Amino acid sequence: MGVARGGPRNGRPLHPRELRHGGGLLGLVSHAPGEILRYRAQIDADGIGLLAGYSARFSTSLDTRPLAEIAQTYTALHAPEAIQVFGPGTGTPPALDAVAAVRDAVPGVPVLVASGATADTVPAVLGVADGAIVGTALKRDGYIHNPIEPQRAREFMERVREVRSS
Repeated sequence: MGVARGGPRNGRPLHPRELRHGGGLLGLVSHAPGEILRYRAQIDADGIGLLAGYSARFSTSLDTRPLAEIAQTYTALHAPEAIQVFGPGTGTPPALDAVAAVRDAVPGVPVLVASGATADTVPAVLGVADGAIVGTALKRDGYIHNPIEPQRAREFMERVREVRSS
């Protein structure tokens, strides 16, 4: 059995069925859909949507199944409002064929590219995804810790509008 972040979660070790996790920069990270849904209900937040992310980020997944299969399994367990597909790190895009495979595996669930989208990649990203979560591309010099540059944000959104209107 594993444990989250070096100690038991809620005073207990993780059950083997909860071991959809990976190890890496952030330590051992585990997904527990039932626990997340119970907590959301407990704090009366059922109206707040869940964005699920199943791809390993800054880590290596211990679940060796294809990402599309993982997304299909977990989408059935907790019905997220959208699925985020990450690249291996901040500002690094995921493989677009993996994004397309996730989209095909979970019809009706929006799929978002959650890292690495830039103004230059908007056509390709929106060709396989419903949208993107963008941060680094909008920052001065494309560096995560710099402030957002309004001009970069405008250029990004202009590109999105061009793609969506064509």
